[in-house]
Amino acid sequence: MKAPVTYLAALIASALFLSVPFQAAAQETKPKTEGKEKAKEEGKEKPKRETYPYNGKVKAADKTAMTVTLEGKEKERVVSVTSETKIMKEGKPATFGDVAAGEYVTGQVKKTPEGKENAVSLYLGKAPEKKGGEKGGDKKKEGEKKKAE
Repeated sequence: MKAPVTYLAALIASALFLSVPFQAAAQETKPKTEGKEKAKEEGKEKPKRETYPYNGKVKAADKTAMTVTLEGKEKERVVSVTSETKIMKEGKPATFGDVAAGEYVTGQVKKTPEGKENAVSLYLGKAPEKKGGEKGGDKKKEGEKKKAE
């Protein structure tokens, strides 16, 4: 009688042993949104960035409204300048009066609840030159210069 009991015990043990990987696989295939929903409920959702970059050529600078209008391919972009905006020109402090049409600007903006973009920083000056290691660098032009010499 011990033989059938041993076989039965072995069969049950193997069934349990084989089912563990399938249970683990089933748990891993839960949708990724489930974790995000839990994070929202617990208030641990990753916050969106407060500031983001901008750059472009100045179309107009309105000193009364304290706004800079940037040229755009499809539409213009208006960035507001506040008393907290850090304005720099060629690495030195500058004022809003130094902003001129046709000048290249770059910096960081922060969106207000109303949807307005307030400049956190505004850097005046020509468009940054691409370095040789970056995509689209002037390596070809440098090689042509050397050949001409």
